[in-house]
Amino acid sequence: MTETGKSPRAARPRTLKIAVIGAGMSGLLAAIKLRESGHTDVAVFEKDARVGGTWRDNTYPGLTCDVPSHHYCYSFELNPEWTQLFASGAEIQRYFENAANKYQLDEIIRFGREIVSAEFQSGRWHLRAQHGDEFIADIVIAATGVLHQPVIPEINGRDDFAGAQFHSAR
Repeated sequence: MTETGKSPRAARPRTLKIAVIGAGMSGLLAAIKLRESGHTDVAVFEKDARVGGTWRDNTYPGLTCDVPSHHYCYSFELNPEWTQLFASGAEIQRYFENAANKYQLDEIIRFGREIVSAEFQSGRWHLRAQHGDEFIADIVIAATGVLHQPVIPEINGRDDFAGAQFHSAR
């Protein structure tokens, strides 16, 4: 205890290192709200070269959101300019790119850093990126989503089909 009756640890709280994995809708939201709440050591790890997640990875003619546009946005970043009731994938992608720019997230996003392992050792997370980079964090938020990894069903005769085959995320 110090003369003021406070423990030395309480006098100087440690800054938490926070890692967010993924820069799609949820990862961007986490980064914005963490910074808004005063966290200064936040890093977002994104496997690709730009934000967007599902809306960056899935592109095909007629792609639209299955939720009305005015519901599919951040409550603090409403968009009265949606061009249709169910926004196109490209329009939603632009919305997230604009949000990332407005909240200056480029300065904390580490593009091209796909996290391939996370191990909890000695009270901290040890993250390793695909190319070997290592990062240590106190808190990890997994915002990786599920719609960017193709799941191709086993269909009899698929290998013999002569037409085009694709997954919307590729």
